[in-house]
Amino acid sequence: MQTKKYLRKIRNFKISEGLIYKTFLIIFVSAIFLLLYINQMTISFLTNNFFSIFSADVQVYGLYVGQGDSSLIILPDKTSILIDTGTKTYAENLCYQLETILKANGKEDIDYLIITHANSDHYGGVTKVLGRFKVNNIFRPKIALPTEFSSYTVSTDSQYIEAIEACLNEKSNMFFITPSTVNLNSGILTFWTPTEDEYSNLNDYSPIITIESAGKTLMFTGDASTRGENEFLEVADNIDFEVDILKVAHHGSSTSTSESFLEKISPKYALISAGYDNTYNFPTQEVVTRLLNAGVRAIYNTNDLGTIGLGLFDNTIAVSHSFFFFDKPFYLVAYLICVFAIWQIRFRPKHKFSVRKEKLKI
Repeated sequence: MQTKKYLRKIRNFKISEGLIYKTFLIIFVSAIFLLLYINQMTISFLTNNFFSIFSADVQVYGLYVGQGDSSLIILPDKTSILIDTGTKTYAENLCYQLETILKANGKEDIDYLIITHANSDHYGGVTKVLGRFKVNNIFRPKIALPTEFSSYTVSTDSQYIEAIEACLNEKSNMFFITPSTVNLNSGILTFWTPTEDEYSNLNDYSPIITIESAGKTLMFTGDASTRGENEFLEVADNIDFEVDILKVAHHGSSTSTSESFLEKISPKYALISAGYDNTYNFPTQEVVTRLLNAGVRAIYNTNDLGTIGLGLFDNTIAVSHSFFFFDKPFYLVAYLICVFAIWQIRFRPKHKFSVRKEKLKI
């Protein structure tokens, strides 16, 4: 009897119009959320006018990685140079930003990865980046692993060892950072420092780097202190500089960016990488004042602006900026709220309305 009862229910089962409408609405909303989820970084770059930067002769990106440091440079022939990878916390977000910028430039790989020194806010995202992108050349600080035979200082920091081991496992050309020049297809990459093999302060292993391309000069300084700047002043004493963009050292700390250093390089624009509302109060007002007194036209700070894109053309500079967050939990919660709201919608069958109208006529 029970079996017959259930079979009768199944035969008489009818899908209501309301359920059909809800199903179609949920499918439509799911497709929209999926499209936004997959392309959210591209949409964010598009809506914040970053595509104007992609057409520049030289592109410089100060990537927002929290209280850390990461810069991406794209040269006219699309050579890509990534300097540092920020904190481990922001590694996933960094990779999505890199993926979007590289894809917009017709690239999938990173030509040069430079790890300036052994502080985790500069190398924290290395493992994630190597897992996501092919990296052709890697420059690393003069700090060796316990398993390496080297005259350089040996690190016992487990996070640093993990990052460098990931580099060693890659099929990439690997170099220690020493004063040297690398000839690129459309520019010159120069490591001016460090000139010593051993320092008591990890920040002093940071190289002072210039990239010259398309008549522009860019300078990147990692966390170099005044000691590193003084080394640079010694080796570059007889060379004239006019730097278009300076990536300010050590997140704008007062231990760097001395007046004599700024006088030597005459930067036009300054880029500072620091975390939003950071506890160090970087950049310091002292450094900002020094930059302005040195004639810097504009200071771009990730603390205030998020990721910053600077596009250098012949005689002009284009600027775009925005905070980019790839927030999976937010998308999931928003999607579930929409589905729940759709499910709560009540659809009234058409025949009820028609019956009610007939009764009114009578």
